[in-house]
Parts: sequence; C-alpha cells; structure tokens
Amino acid sequence: TTDNNGKLLIENLDWGEYFLVEETAPDGYSKYDTTLSAVTPTANQVQFSVGRNTCDNIQELICTDEIAPAKLKIQKEIDEYVPAWGVPTFIFKIKKLSTPDSKTTYERYVSLQLTNTNMLTDATDWIDIEPGQYEVTELNVSRYTIESCTITPSNDTETVTGISNAGKKAVFTVKANGEVTVAFKNVVEYYDKFSHNDLKVNNFHGNKYLEVLNKSVPVVDNSTGKALEKAEIDKKDFTAYLIGA
Repeated sequence: TTDNNGKLLIENLDWGEYFLVEETAPDGYSKYDTTLSAVTPTANQVQFSVGRNTCDNIQELICTDEIAPAKLKIQKEIDEYVPAWGVPTFIFKIKKLSTPDSKTTYERYVSLQLTNTNMLTDATDWIDIEPGQYEVTELNVSRYTIESCTITPSNDTETVTGISNAGKKAVFTVKANGEVTVAFKNVVEYYDKFSHNDLKVNNFHGNKYLEVLNKSVPVVDNSTGKALEKAEIDKKDFTAYLIGA
C-alpha cells in the first residue's frame, strides 16, 4: 500500500524479473492500464528487473492513474412522427462549465435520429465524460419545440448533484463513476408549409385572345367560318380552332 504521498518502497528483492501490479485505484481514479508484451499481455502491470546492473540503484517506477470517467446518456422523445417530414434529427451540445482542476475545457455535439412511429424514444450510448459541472442543451430544430427536460442519476445519487433544468437546459455536477441520463421531450410546434394534398388543380381565369398582326393573311374561326382580326375564346371552351387560310 502506498503512503499518503502515493509512494511505495520495496526492498530486499532477489535478482530476477518482476511485475508491479496495481490491484486497487484510489477513489475517483481508474487503475493504471498498459500491456507490456505478447508474453505477458496482462493489463495494470509495470515490469522491472533486479540484477547485477541494478542492484545498487534505486529504481523509480512512475504509474499514473487517470481520473475515472463519469457517464452521460441523452434521451429524446417526441409527441408525433410524420414520415412526410423526413427523419427528424436532433443535435445536443455538451459543455463543461467547471472541472476539478479548472484547467481543461470540453465541448461536444451529439445527434439523435428518430425513425420509429411507436414510443418515439431513442438514446445515445453511454458517453464518457470527465467529472465536473456540465450543461446539456438541445439546438433549435424545425417544426419541434422543447416541452420538458429531466435529469436522472442512474446509480448512486451522491455522484450527481447540483441538478437544474431551468430554461429547459440540463445543468448538473457529476463525480467520477457517476452516471446521469438527460431526457428531452419535444412537441410539434407548427404544421404550416406542409400539406397532405396529393392533387393540385390549376384554373385559368378570364378569356384568351388571338390578335392577327398580319392582316393580309385572313384568319378564319373554324367554329363560325368567319374571318376575324381578333378572336375571343370562351374560357370554358378550349377546343376552338383558329385556322390561317
């Protein structure tokens, strides 16, 4: 076991090859993970040797444990699915507001598509995020508006704190190994710019006229047999013929 400074002194080892294996990581950290060779492909091991050239020296082996990640899942629900509108796609922004070391920044976008017509729900896989305070927002999308936003810790509630959904944004603080699900529910905001009609009838209003520009060439109305300079065709009769003699 290491001391309060994370150090461990090992003495009086016989000559030979050794592996230093980390069995348990401190709270909030993941075990050091590495694969050294095909002969000993076990994770969480550091290899060293004691022999003629090393017995008089103190070997310093440094192992760095990563901060254990937290996990986030985003879920989407809509009240109505209209295939004629295409596949609705929703985009979410994950923004880190603060972290334990206050040095790193994080911003990520993920998307969800809903193609089913039953429960209309879908979810991302678990997304690994560093511990810290986050804000999850949904970007504006055509036709739908956000109705509600809920935040649910998935395991130990002590690992997810500072929950707020004010302004239909999800804000929370998650510790290492914490799991949180953020669910957005949307409803259809408007139906305009879209019609379910599949037949369109065009009507022509008024009369049509034919004006004879070259009056030396007689033009005869086939329905009356009379020559004319300007022909008027009733808007309901599109079968009239004008024949140039």
